Amino acid sequence: MIVKMPQPWLKRASLALALCSTLLACRQSPQYEFDLVIAGGKIVDGSGSLWFPGDLAIRGEEILYVGELEDREKKARRVIDARGLWVAPGFIDSHSGSKPDSLLHPDSLGKVGQGVTTEVLGRGHPSRFFAAGAGPEPGPRERSGDVPPLGQVFRQMRQGEITVNVAAYVQVGDVVRSVLGEDSREPTQPEFAAMKQRVGQAMLEGALGLANSPRLSPDGLLSVEQLAELGREVTPHGGAYSVAIDSRAGTGNFVKGAMEFAEKAQIPMDLLGLRFTGYRGRRHLQEVFDSIEEGRDSELALTASISPYRRARANLEDFLPSWATEGGREKLLERLTRSDLRARILRELRRKRRGQFNAFLAAGGWEGVVLLKASSRKFEDQAGKSIQAIATELGQEPGDTLVDILRGTEGPVAVLHSLMSEEDLRYALQAPWISVGSGGSAAGGDPSGGEVPEPHGYGAFARILGKYVREEGVLDLEEAIHKMTGMNAAKLGLRNRGLLQVGMNADITIFDAERVAGPATFLEPHRLAEGIEYVIVNGTLVIEAGRPLDARPGKILHGPGKPNP
Repeated sequence: MIVKMPQPWLKRASLALALCSTLLACRQSPQYEFDLVIAGGKIVDGSGSLWFPGDLAIRGEEILYVGELEDREKKARRVIDARGLWVAPGFIDSHSGSKPDSLLHPDSLGKVGQGVTTEVLGRGHPSRFFAAGAGPEPGPRERSGDVPPLGQVFRQMRQGEITVNVAAYVQVGDVVRSVLGEDSREPTQPEFAAMKQRVGQAMLEGALGLANSPRLSPDGLLSVEQLAELGREVTPHGGAYSVAIDSRAGTGNFVKGAMEFAEKAQIPMDLLGLRFTGYRGRRHLQEVFDSIEEGRDSELALTASISPYRRARANLEDFLPSWATEGGREKLLERLTRSDLRARILRELRRKRRGQFNAFLAAGGWEGVVLLKASSRKFEDQAGKSIQAIATELGQEPGDTLVDILRGTEGPVAVLHSLMSEEDLRYALQAPWISVGSGGSAAGGDPSGGEVPEPHGYGAFARILGKYVREEGVLDLEEAIHKMTGMNAAKLGLRNRGLLQVGMNADITIFDAERVAGPATFLEPHRLAEGIEYVIVNGTLVIEAGRPLDARPGKILHGPGKPNP
């Protein structure tokens, strides 16, 4: 078979036709200046300044324009009509209880559904990082002493892809366990040197600073001076110290001790989950505030965070004197059958205990203790009622109701108790050095059939905007947004986050101020936030018109010791 070669004129005609087609395609597909424009919204930039109407333009992951933009549709690949909506920086959860593996969960919607675009891990919670050597899939709980370096955790999260940004502190408890394992003893000099090296290495790997809690560092393992030495490993890298409030020690005493540490270590300090338990009311709160403000006046870099919930979950057994529960549940039930020991238990409930936290007095008595869950048929329909209300309904003394619930229930009895009064919470929210954190975990981390979560991980930020801004006017909208965005970014040292300004990363939350709410409760904690219309992480939509998208644009955000990529 003879193959005929095309004539030269035919080749030229084909090339000309292809060139015309290319030029025509270019004319039909304009090169847009921006990938996304948010048009006509009410912009709250996160600095605390007054809102202003305008447009916001994004290209890639960066905000390129804030102001009045002409010919929006011609300049952007996509335009979101934000008329009637508020445009704010993405919320930064500076007090997150989330686990890394929960943030990899495809249904982890509790936080991002309320506008959170950055979660900060490791802040005063027991270690919840991956098991050493685990992949991006959720792994088994790590053995004591089997604590992976922070850099390894970051790599595993990047492999699994995440919806929101993640930053982390290095925990004192993890550092101790990484060297001592399960041993409960003071470290030798070489062992403590290894702990200091671990902290310094974590800062180079991107930690924000050092986090601690009494639950992480058993009494007697490290002295105050040793903790201060660990803190001094953080300061050359620009890091901070984060400590969770331990109400069992008394908020005032705990804050005083934490401030002494911050002064000794010369390190910025953030107090997590500030609350004012006890029976001294506003006087107690004011004493703590005066102490913190005195420290700030003396140039200590002190800040705090607070969650918009004044109650917490506990077990009813936690309210009893420690001797009553010694030996476990069986021994407790035996003591309750003896009239003399039963009377002693009920009598000691109301006594102040030297050096010990009294949950009953802190809750304000039986009106402040609410039954959440009991396996007893007699009480299973009483969930949501206080012990006092149940006792009144049954026509008996609250102490007798307490005993009946304990004796008639298998396993721990879940209750809700007051941490502080509503008036004190409102007062604390207004302090200029207090920001907002959820204190809760991402929804996807709730194990099937496991413990019922608290509502914090589903509605904390939306609750601030709905209850304390719109309904009660405790905070102005601009001030509330600042406490959830710019203030948190500044104290965490997060660069290019927390503000809607040119050159910042495009983490954005768009909400309806008339509808925004956090309906999750302790009885119904899985209710998602309302009124959050759009959430954008690094320029990519993850919530659109209130619906989640299958997008994983989140990044690992490094602390000041390591540049972000």
